[in-house]
Amino acid sequence: MGSSGLTDEPIYPGETVHISVFNAPDFSTVTRVSQKGEIAIPLVGVVHIAGLSSIEAENLISQQLKERNFVPEAQVTVMVDSTSTGITVLGEVRYPGIYPPSGKRLLSDLLATAGGLTASTGRMIEISN
Repeated sequence: MGSSGLTDEPIYPGETVHISVFNAPDFSTVTRVSQKGEIAIPLVGVVHIAGLSSIEAENLISQQLKERNFVPEAQVTVMVDSTSTGITVLGEVRYPGIYPPSGKRLLSDLLATAGGLTASTGRMIEISN
């Protein structure tokens, strides 16, 4: 599906999501998930979607729209933009660079993607946003 798509992986803070509501463009939006895992939907307010898959987020937003009587039969699509963020790995790894985020964000997975540690790797790792 290109750089955006439905995902079974959890949605993470910092990712950009495209929310489309069929026949209700006022509720459609493109937004970044906050560090608290929340997004703001016009007229609905703040909705916590971090940790949910695309389908779970669609169901939650659809339910919010129905409960507030905004869109009685809301058909919602949530697409995650996988190109919205990159993770930079520098230092004593075989292939330093910027890597697209994977579904899981474990440090060991990211280091493996960067080719593993070199022989001169120290014992300290610095992680920053």
